[in-house]
Amino acid sequence: CGGIYDAFDCLDMCCHEPLTCSVACPNSHRFGLLVRDAGGLCPPSIAALEQRDNSALPLYIPVIHHRFARSTPLVESIVGLPTSRVVSLWRHRPNLTAVELRQFFRIIPDARIVLISVAQDHELEKMWRDMLVRDLPGFLARLEIEHITSPNYSIPDDLPRTEGLVNIARIVKASDQLSRAGLSVIPHLNASHERQWRNWTSFLKEHDHLKFVAKEFQTGLASARKAKWHISKLLEMQQRIGRGIHLC
Repeated sequence: CGGIYDAFDCLDMCCHEPLTCSVACPNSHRFGLLVRDAGGLCPPSIAALEQRDNSALPLYIPVIHHRFARSTPLVESIVGLPTSRVVSLWRHRPNLTAVELRQFFRIIPDARIVLISVAQDHELEKMWRDMLVRDLPGFLARLEIEHITSPNYSIPDDLPRTEGLVNIARIVKASDQLSRAGLSVIPHLNASHERQWRNWTSFLKEHDHLKFVAKEFQTGLASARKAKWHISKLLEMQQRIGRGIHLC
């Protein structure tokens, strides 16, 4: 995990309630289950991720959260839709088609769609469950999607570091499941420490065809100080892998 730089053990953050704990903490009675569910403490080895390299993305893509306040379809050639909203729609309309999806959000029939999988933790957990037991990737593959970002499972600073390791493994495992369904995947580079950035650098070296990556700056990285550090890590990563990346 890269260790702790302050003068304490990360297990000092333990809730000391092992029977009810849902965190990937070594003291939790569910620790083994959570690690196995994620595919291990290290990111699982996966085949090359599917990512369309002939697809150019513009500098700005509007993200559409709903259809309201529009009486006619939004005329935008490419839009972002929250994956959590699309999945919620699927739960009520399991036979949803690509045409119906665009009609529901009132966007033009030939709009290109990028699914944005940034969401609150409770929504991400629902998606993880649907990924494993309800063939969520297979459903999304029917919707004629241009790209999908992988879910941004949290890397918290105030929990044992093993929670972050498990969630990075889940990002990689989810990306693999989406890719195997034929979706073009943009991996979300969640990290909080130097070692995690080095691991993502190794990942992008191994998957040297990947051009697009995703990063979220609205919550924990809303702090300018933290954001600048992560931007420096992204720039450093480009230098280490020897190619430019398109940041979403």
